[in-house]
Amino acid sequence: MPGTEGVYRPFWSPDSRFVGFIAAGKMKKVDIGGGPPQVICDAGNGDGSWSPSGVILFDGTNTDPMRQVSASGGVPRPVVLDEGKNEGTPGAGWPEFLPDGTHFLYSLVHGTGLTLKVGVLGSTTSKTLFTTTTRVAFSLPGYLLYVRDRTLVAQKFNPESLAVEGDAVPLGEGLGTDSVGLASFSVSRTGVLAYRGGELSGARLVWFDRFGKETPLFDAPGDYHDTSFSPDRTRMVYDLGDDLWMRDLQRGVSSRFTFGPASNVDPVWSPDGRRIVYSSREKGPGDLYAKDASGTKDPEPLLVSGDEKYVSDWSADGKYLLYSARGGANRGWDLWALPMEPAAGNHTPIPLVQTRFNEMWAVLSPDAKYMAYQSNESGRAEIYVQEFPEARNKWQISTDGGVDAHWRADGKELYYRSGTHLMAVPIQLGAPFSAGTPSPLFDARFSANIARGLYRAAPDGQRFLVLVAPAAQLDQPATVVLNWAASLKR
Repeated sequence: MPGTEGVYRPFWSPDSRFVGFIAAGKMKKVDIGGGPPQVICDAGNGDGSWSPSGVILFDGTNTDPMRQVSASGGVPRPVVLDEGKNEGTPGAGWPEFLPDGTHFLYSLVHGTGLTLKVGVLGSTTSKTLFTTTTRVAFSLPGYLLYVRDRTLVAQKFNPESLAVEGDAVPLGEGLGTDSVGLASFSVSRTGVLAYRGGELSGARLVWFDRFGKETPLFDAPGDYHDTSFSPDRTRMVYDLGDDLWMRDLQRGVSSRFTFGPASNVDPVWSPDGRRIVYSSREKGPGDLYAKDASGTKDPEPLLVSGDEKYVSDWSADGKYLLYSARGGANRGWDLWALPMEPAAGNHTPIPLVQTRFNEMWAVLSPDAKYMAYQSNESGRAEIYVQEFPEARNKWQISTDGGVDAHWRADGKELYYRSGTHLMAVPIQLGAPFSAGTPSPLFDARFSANIARGLYRAAPDGQRFLVLVAPAAQLDQPATVVLNWAASLKR
């Protein structure tokens, strides 16, 4: 469907004529009969549900409230839930309207899973149904479907009394889920069920050369995310679930580096190899912590505030730490630098780029005079470069969408992802700065549609460590069941 590039979790209109989706910071709808997408409102990411009366509910990150907007377009407003607590209940997600178009299911995200609740438009009251670990879908004539212990189950549910009845009944086995509760199943209002086995999360760490030849780093797949190499390339720290792990690349041994219960993600190694900075939700939506790379000392808070923050780079001279931050649902992501010189005694964050758009994942050139980052100011994510720390000029580098920029160690190339392509751009640093034409190096089966952390470039740019989806995950067939609810009556 033209114009739907970069789509994030599409959803249907009640009459099945339109598909709603979020892409490039906008919620849009597109007529399946043809025509270009139409913008409904600004939106970061999330899931949506479309009522028969033309109201769309959608969620965002775990720090955002659920919001509602007219399907014809407008300014979204928060949906105040749970008697108005927590300013619209951040962490409420997975909305789905019930048949009356007024009541809706949603899940409240917490540290141990999800609590399924029922809300009603125009009211702050809600009803708790049960706890689960995955999203829940409603199906006529009255069932709730979800995954429990890798088994797809159906729970009888009365949409009028809003009561759960009886015990859950198994429908299919071997379904995987990911860390946020996604599971591969879908059910229609006309009695069609589809589900897919295998793991949703998980990846393999694979070296690619510039021509796409693959060499596994190690064979065991896992829920790997962002990776960061030590300066001497002998160790690697990476996300595994909600904690960081350390890999000794010479000995082939992995050990745990951080210990929950909070989520610890997005590690960046210091240029001297002595410390690792990462984002933690121990005291808020995402604060910056530093820990000795030896793992023998407790982590120390580096920057704690009410903003959600993710570190992206540490300058080669050790003077600046770059991070992305935002303060709430109505603010975009901005770029900041944190001074890191102990002698100066100044750790006051410095704003780098602050606009109404989303600017994220800044990385510095080896000489720390230029900064590459991604922004959706054009309507989709593209890669830009500007001077650092004070910008006088800005250059757009990507030409057909781009995320997740990285520099070659000598600064003569810049890399980024565009869809399934890993792109390379010749760069000339200095006065004047110049960028060549982007060209694809190879295609890769990147493990997830996320903005950052799916590859790392070797210093010479001759090979790249890529997080790829396991082959078994890609080849897993889907099962379709017609009139599935009839089997529950026997």
